[in-house]
Amino acid sequence: MANEGIHKHTIKETSNLEIGQLGFDKCSPHPDVEIATTTGTFVAVYNPNDVIATCALGSNIGDTSNIPIPPNGTVYGNFSSIRPLTAGKSVIGYRG
Repeated sequence: MANEGIHKHTIKETSNLEIGQLGFDKCSPHPDVEIATTTGTFVAVYNPNDVIATCALGSNIGDTSNIPIPPNGTVYGNFSSIRPLTAGKSVIGYRG
C-alpha cells in the first residue's frame, strides 16, 4: 500500500473523472439545422429533462443516427456533432 500513493482509483472511476474535463456545451433545438447542430469532439451526451429527448448524433466516420436519450440518461461514445430533435428540450454535450 505504501507504493500506491494517496489515491487509488479503479478503471471505471478514472474514466468517470475524465468526463467534462474539456468542458461542455448546452445544445438546444432550433428549426435551422445549422444553428441547432453543435460540432466538436464529444464523449457523452446527457439529457437533464424529465422526458425522452431524441438527438441526431454524428460520428467521426460521417454517419448520423437519431438516438432517444431517456430522462436523466447519458449516452457515451465518440461523437462529432449533436443536434437535439425534441422541441424545447436541450441536452448537454461533454467535450473530450
